[in-house]
Amino acid sequence: MDGVDNEERFSENLKSIQEKLQVVPSVVQFPIGAGKELEGLVDVVEQKAYYFQLGDKKENYQVKEIPANLLAKAKKYQKELLENLGKIIEEDKELALKYLEGQAFQAEEIKKLLRKATLTGEYFPVFCGSAYKQVGVKLILDGVVDYLPSPLDIAKVSAFSQRDENKETLVNCNSPLPYLALAFKIVFDEHNQRITFIRVYAGKISAGTLIYNVNRKEEERVNSLVRIHADNKKKIEEVRAGDIAAVIGLKYTITGDTFSEKKNPLLLENIDFAEPVISQAIEPKTNKDGNKLADCLNKLKIQDPSFRTKQDRETGQMVIEGMGELHLEVLMERLRQEYKVDIERKQRKKTGGSGHDARVWITFEPNEKGKGFKFVDAKKGQDMSSGDAEEVRQGIEEAASSGLLLNYPVVDLKATLTKGERHAVDTKPGDFKQAAIIALRGDGVEEREKRIQDLGVILLEPIMQFEVVVPVDYTGTVTGDLNSRRAIIEEKEATEGNSYIQGKIPLKEMLNYSTILRQLTGGRGEYSMQLSTYQKVSDSA
Repeated sequence: MDGVDNEERFSENLKSIQEKLQVVPSVVQFPIGAGKELEGLVDVVEQKAYYFQLGDKKENYQVKEIPANLLAKAKKYQKELLENLGKIIEEDKELALKYLEGQAFQAEEIKKLLRKATLTGEYFPVFCGSAYKQVGVKLILDGVVDYLPSPLDIAKVSAFSQRDENKETLVNCNSPLPYLALAFKIVFDEHNQRITFIRVYAGKISAGTLIYNVNRKEEERVNSLVRIHADNKKKIEEVRAGDIAAVIGLKYTITGDTFSEKKNPLLLENIDFAEPVISQAIEPKTNKDGNKLADCLNKLKIQDPSFRTKQDRETGQMVIEGMGELHLEVLMERLRQEYKVDIERKQRKKTGGSGHDARVWITFEPNEKGKGFKFVDAKKGQDMSSGDAEEVRQGIEEAASSGLLLNYPVVDLKATLTKGERHAVDTKPGDFKQAAIIALRGDGVEEREKRIQDLGVILLEPIMQFEVVVPVDYTGTVTGDLNSRRAIIEEKEATEGNSYIQGKIPLKEMLNYSTILRQLTGGRGEYSMQLSTYQKVSDSA
């Protein structure tokens, strides 16, 4: 109710929910007043009024009888609620008879019916309130308990043996396992303490015990267990199946790791994280910031597995990678605000390199499209050892990852080492690697430009597989915009008032797309994308 300035807007919002989401809303609460006049809420199930002291962070409220001017409205909503639950009522002979005879239902009876209906996924209780004004937050949390599924209502989940990935075990809260849990989030608190959030699927975990991280193959000690409510931490002794809690003391765990007994290790399904699609070079503004940067970036990576970092081996620059411009902007702002590290964007540098005394003869040619890098060791004679050849392979891979001129990676490359020579005295470790880098990239910009011509290198751009979801009314507008961005629309489907548009599009065209999509759809569109392939940059790009 934060943005609602009159009570009639509540009814309009209900209508909007029904039209746009194609569902029948079941009103559990409606407001007393609106905007600055918002006083509280009427509970349709309990048939009581809740009055709040606006701005009270503890959200203390008074329960009173419904005002006379709202009583008819409360009865009307309760009647509509029971009518919506007609199919569920019919399944209970006693309540069905009571309903047919026009008898009043008790609040607990309505809650039981509404919970059963909600669990089917076909009924949708509607609450209202204002988080900004501290109105109704506690009541919607009560609604979570009253109507949403508990762990006991959830179907069994799949777990797989670490020793035999084809062996599947179905697990629920009653499964006779010592413990089975998943780490789903990691944060660092104000004291730089690492906190791992876990969800327990079976058994129990106690404070002070050792648990086995199946993914890392490490035993970790649970120093303490806490329940976290905003900034408040409450220590607890154990967590059982169905519980969510935070663990303090885990050193090796990352998001998505499974904990289970060491003698019979089970793995829950992995959390899949999309590969980064955009990168940006950054530099600290001062030496002090530079000393902190690597540690802070590592903490961000632990918290957000879709975020990656790397140090350009040739230029020494720190490069951050993420899912889009906004993602990187948020992470850079977190570095500044949370970790007090002042950084700035930088252009990717381009530098050459030189070796000491090692010589290689390498044939470069295209590999099959989509097959990546292939290295063939076809050297003759004994001038090079297998370790030298491995250096050559590493050098070519490194040079290819940095590109020839624009710092873009060279893909689908086949390199064949035909000969190598070492100096009896001057050839040092790493010289063959550096020779391989120069063989591919040349020494200086002019040589690199010549390499591009000699090798017949063409510039490719990343092509993304995308899905855009918008209300049906915006289908034409969004499709037209995508077409103007060189998108290839592969599939369009309209379901329950929404259009699902799928296809492929150059990554370049999707930069800042989240802002554009919000503008085109009034904030009602969303999209996702992942790398599909690379293709030659078109002349019109």
